[in-house]
Amino acid sequence: MKNKTIEKWFIALFPAFTVAVTDILSKLFTIKFMAGREVLPVFDFFNLVNVYNKGISFSIFSGGGKETTVLLMILSALISLLILFWIKKENSRFTVFCLGFILGGALGNLIDRICNGAVFDFLDFHIGKYHWPAFNVADSAVVVGVFTLLAISFKDIVTDKKD
Repeated sequence: MKNKTIEKWFIALFPAFTVAVTDILSKLFTIKFMAGREVLPVFDFFNLVNVYNKGISFSIFSGGGKETTVLLMILSALISLLILFWIKKENSRFTVFCLGFILGGALGNLIDRICNGAVFDFLDFHIGKYHWPAFNVADSAVVVGVFTLLAISFKDIVTDKKD
């Protein structure tokens, strides 16, 4: 039983650590690379940008002050703790792996918010003048983890799988 517990935590924490470290390093590299530039066109559909988001997804709550920043830090920490509790209770390795991606993304952005008071977003995809909101590696990991969990849930519903 102890080996299964260690294995489960490795399955969760390896992607969490990998995502958080990749996110932090990619932000540091891009900040240094973008020094003094707001936008760096890379392809016809992709730019590197220099954006600090004080809010959450799509810059919601970005107009708040220090109190909002602290509240978002506390919320991120609580969500990370809830994910850890979910991992502890979860039996599916694949679900645990997906939760590791979500945890890593949450921690990457939490660390950024603690260090900078905002989350650094730098990936900008667009078609002509229509831009998707800028995002980062942590955001991508959260989206991949959440959508994979949703896909698993829908698959189980469609195939009428019972627990």
